[in-house]
Amino acid sequence: MSGAGAAVNWWLEGGKILANGVVAGAVVFSLGVWRDRRARRRAGRALASKLIDLFERYATDCADVPHQNAASQMDGPYDFAAVARLPDFPELPEDPSGWPALDRHLDIDARTFATTVKHAREMINATAEHGDAIDMAVETNKLALQRGLAALDLAKRLRRHFRLKAFDPPWPMEAGMKEQLERILAREARSASSATD
Repeated sequence: MSGAGAAVNWWLEGGKILANGVVAGAVVFSLGVWRDRRARRRAGRALASKLIDLFERYATDCADVPHQNAASQMDGPYDFAAVARLPDFPELPEDPSGWPALDRHLDIDARTFATTVKHAREMINATAEHGDAIDMAVETNKLALQRGLAALDLAKRLRRHFRLKAFDPPWPMEAGMKEQLERILAREARSASSATD
């Protein structure tokens, strides 16, 4: 034991070096994962803010359709030009980093919403082919309210998922839309039951 003092246990020293390396690697890896998640969440939140604005504006436009139809002056039962149209749904923003950050169900619902608007528009056109302008106005009102409520629901779900402040319209839009839709559906049910009697 001369010169160097105590004998060095190379296995113990090697184990310490290895353990320090593993811990340092785990910390660096965890930090990278945390940063990636945070960046992904930030990108998802930015896209969600854009989508929320888009869906809430669309819902507001849809809520206005029954009022436009109620105020329109029809020059006869086949004056289809006087019937308010289902609002156009705008293009969704292209955001390659934001879309993968959305929940799978929110992603699918947001991307397919324009298709549901297209289908609603086709149903309105079919009603116009087989009915008069009043039938078309009723169908347009019903489908506009349904699409508007679906847009509001999607915006709410996006807000909840990303913990964003709730939508506060200047008037009770959602309650009014639901009430109008219930009246239309009740009227349709009464008409269907009286037609079968």
